[in-house]
Amino acid sequence: MSRDRPVLKDTQKATMPWQEVYSVTKSVIIDSRQRDCAKYKTPSFYRLDLGDTFKNINCIELKGCVIPKSSYNVHSSNNKIDFSVGDYLSGFQFLNRGAGYTSAPSITISSPPGPGVTATASTVIDSFGRISNIIITNAGSGYIPSRPPFLMIGPPQNQKEAVYPKVIAVIGTFYTAILRVGEYEIGGNPNPGGTPPTQVPTKLLLEIQDQMNYAVNGPPYVSGSLGPFAVRVVSQYPELTAMPGTPQSADTNACQFNRIQIVNLNSYVWELLWCTGPNENQSAASILGYNTVDSGIGIIVPPVLVPGGVLIPGGTAIRGYFDYNLKNDPEYVVMTIRTGDDGSLDRMTSLDDGLDNKFCVLLFDNNNPCTLHDLSVAPSGTIINVGGIQYLQGATGKGLFYREAGATKPIKGNDFDGPKKITFKPPQGKLNSMTIAFTKFGYKPGTGPQFYNMEGREHVLMFELTSSDNMSQMRE
Repeated sequence: MSRDRPVLKDTQKATMPWQEVYSVTKSVIIDSRQRDCAKYKTPSFYRLDLGDTFKNINCIELKGCVIPKSSYNVHSSNNKIDFSVGDYLSGFQFLNRGAGYTSAPSITISSPPGPGVTATASTVIDSFGRISNIIITNAGSGYIPSRPPFLMIGPPQNQKEAVYPKVIAVIGTFYTAILRVGEYEIGGNPNPGGTPPTQVPTKLLLEIQDQMNYAVNGPPYVSGSLGPFAVRVVSQYPELTAMPGTPQSADTNACQFNRIQIVNLNSYVWELLWCTGPNENQSAASILGYNTVDSGIGIIVPPVLVPGGVLIPGGTAIRGYFDYNLKNDPEYVVMTIRTGDDGSLDRMTSLDDGLDNKFCVLLFDNNNPCTLHDLSVAPSGTIINVGGIQYLQGATGKGLFYREAGATKPIKGNDFDGPKKITFKPPQGKLNSMTIAFTKFGYKPGTGPQFYNMEGREHVLMFELTSSDNMSQMRE
């Protein structure tokens, strides 16, 4: 006679040692000084072997970090000024040359938006039935660089091989001025009646003026250039386009000298291409106080005369729409983490390649950056000029806008975007190395990411790794 086995209740079942799931938490501290400095020159990007191999990783979380706020106020992601000079048709950009042409098609160019002359051109085709060139027969006038005219090109004659061309008209001559990276003060206007008299602005204003003139004139670079562009600091009011007799045409009662104004001394039509220029994501628009849309063409202004000479020259001027801002850019740094050879820890999604598929952004506190600012020669030092270069003779002092280098502060992992962690289901097999990169907004196709400049300062990262059965070695 068989005896039935007793049925165990769920609460009576035992978990055998080999069935238990062990959870192990490890804190991993990464100091950028641990990297191979011969291979990775800068702490902005490096790969580090962790020493141990961690298995069955369920979660990686950034618990905290100490990142130096070391970037200069003018850096590689905000130092470009794209601009175009001229209101004439200067060329064409081919996106598609078309196909199926047996004879050169006609081309019609739309009229300028205001007073001016309509441009004309003719086409040339090659032996493959494509448009090989467009010859300008009349460059026209009155066009705006950011709003090029519409082109109407005749259709291909061979419809079996027909491919319609795509061509964009180019107005004026395009330039890019690149400000030198550094910690800048706004500076001031020239003093033509001073002792000695000066004809150029100082500091950031002079940097903008020199670099725009260098872009137009070409080498050699001239420090203290006089044209064709002049940069001045002016007040918000009177506005450039104000009608006489209106409040906007009167002197300001608000903050004075808060706007940057750029004048083309030749009075040519010109435009700042903050939006349609190739360096849109690396433009200086925000720090110089310009809107991040194209500026519109320059407004004709008369010269401002003072005893001793010209303070602000006449020409066509474009003024900043906002106050200049030299304090808080960049406001965050982008962190990328790769585990092993190809495992990328992606937590973020964005339309910008500089933010998409990255681990997190680290927001800076409102403490002073770790950069020196406004060191003066007062009280005992002097400046001597040798070969056109200024040198300090004696001790440095503190200027009116002196700011000492700020202390770095730790950033908690749990800030505005929540815990900076990523989980793995199923667990990641093993982890024995990490590749760390710190970048800024402004990814540019063809050149890659813009690395955050640590200026030689190191950093610390604190991770917490959670793994299952990392040490038990009992599960099969």
